[in-house]
Amino acid sequence: LLNKLGVKNKKKKSSARTVSLLLTILCILGIVILLGIIVIPQMAKSITSLIDQLERVWPQWMRFLEKEGFEADDLIGTMTAKAADAGLESLIITGDKDAL
Repeated sequence: LLNKLGVKNKKKKSSARTVSLLLTILCILGIVILLGIIVIPQMAKSITSLIDQLERVWPQWMRFLEKEGFEADDLIGTMTAKAADAGLESLIITGDKDAL
């Protein structure tokens, strides 16, 4: 009856948009769950394996610096400050925007 009177039913369009939005959210959640279950653990294993291999072939005069609870940029900043205190100049090259 409303259509015959020229009144558009906004609820149908709104319902379709809601369903479309919910389906999109479900797809995104599915992808996130898939990444968390399959991809990320595999990446972590690959990275750990790569670090182990790198430590074996790394020149003996170069050392890895790691400290539990600190990120790499924190350690780099600390070492750079210590180098500056000792009168040394440092150059940091990184793509990590957080390090700036």
